[in-house]
Amino acid sequence: MALSLSLSSEVSSGVSDEPLRLGLFGQPLTHSLSPALHQAHAAWLGRPLYYHCLPSSAEGFDEALQEAERLSLVGANVTAPHKALAMTRCHTLTPRAQSLGVV
Repeated sequence: MALSLSLSSEVSSGVSDEPLRLGLFGQPLTHSLSPALHQAHAAWLGRPLYYHCLPSSAEGFDEALQEAERLSLVGANVTAPHKALAMTRCHTLTPRAQSLGVV
């Protein structure tokens, strides 16, 4: 199962009043600064933010991707243990991601 999550220019520019729908994959998630950083950036843009944490083991990663799709997320962060796994689920990769071997 592969899921396409990417940020559009509309998301990053703050053009819409629609909530940004972002997420975080991995386990554990309690140490991550991503939710707070994204909340601060969304507030700076004046955009509401829906930031959903998707706790997932390597074995449950595909189910977490399905949940992200169900939630209509448009972008996501991935914690270090799952970055290489997430790369195998991407439809396309930038040259930099390809050279690093992670996303």
